[in-house]
Amino acid sequence: MMFEKQVQSVAAGGIAIQADGSVQVGVSYEATRQIALDVYHANFPTLVSEAAGLARARAEELTDKFLTRLVHENPTGFNQATQPDFQNALLNAQRDHACAGDAELADLLVDLLVDRTKQDSRNVLRLVLDEALKTAPKLTEQQLAVLGVAFVVGCTRSQANTWVGCVEWMTRHIKPTLEHAVITKSTFSHLQFTGCVTSNGVRQVDLAPGIFPEYAGFFQTGFTDDELLAQGLSENAAKYIKPLTGKPGLKWVAVARVSEIESLVKSAEINNEDAPKLRELLTGHLQSLEEFRAKVLADMPFMQRVFDMWAMGELGGVTLTSVGMAIGHAYIKKTVKNEFAHLSIWIE
Repeated sequence: MMFEKQVQSVAAGGIAIQADGSVQVGVSYEATRQIALDVYHANFPTLVSEAAGLARARAEELTDKFLTRLVHENPTGFNQATQPDFQNALLNAQRDHACAGDAELADLLVDLLVDRTKQDSRNVLRLVLDEALKTAPKLTEQQLAVLGVAFVVGCTRSQANTWVGCVEWMTRHIKPTLEHAVITKSTFSHLQFTGCVTSNGVRQVDLAPGIFPEYAGFFQTGFTDDELLAQGLSENAAKYIKPLTGKPGLKWVAVARVSEIESLVKSAEINNEDAPKLRELLTGHLQSLEEFRAKVLADMPFMQRVFDMWAMGELGGVTLTSVGMAIGHAYIKKTVKNEFAHLSIWIE
């Protein structure tokens, strides 16, 4: 397919980014970098001796990391450089990295900054990201990792359509996040102090019951034709009944998780009358919780540590705040280094 020659005209200090015929004109990379460094130099306290040079080098390092990511992920975000509230958010990140000099923290702050450039209006997500940028530097790497574990285990679920796919997803997202997660006596009091978690008043000692429903579709024991006939499903709903592999004469509800049944109703694939019938066939013929836990640990031995963190620590008794979610989300993205759902799914 041939395209006509595209011509761009850009004013001084601007950059034109062209893709598939669309043109965006705004503040250039160089201009944004200069603004960012001017903000730092104008506001950071005067230091003496080697400290001044070290702080400046760290601020420039974070700025360059941020701009490099912005080029690839959100080029229009350069326009945020002229906004007072974003300059303030950037200054907070520069200042904290200039003092801490922690490369892992810098990567997390950069992720938060990139997400911050995607918020054009003064909404809840923007306010949360601003607070997360100020809060993350107050936490140790171990505490940041605890938020990452709490977020990925407590707030997310694999959307894979097979148990093998779920195992692969959890191994990729949970296992590396556990590497630095350490719960000490003061972990949760400090996380509460910084506004990352709140006590939910109910101690969930066993994690398994909380996550089992999301993967129940893979642990069905099957039902007979007589049990199916007793439900009186419509023709549309009957399409979701399949033979159970390895168990002749038994059938199962071909959905990966209980929540999918509600989605089928919303999409008009099945009617409201069929939903409870399918749900009963599924939830009434499941392996035990002990069998589920044994299968999880057999396929993912690292999950024993997660179960222990819920049972012996305090993860089962706290709820992540919006700020805790934002930091946990950023920690997961930093750790797994691949595409991850946008934070707006959890914080609207």
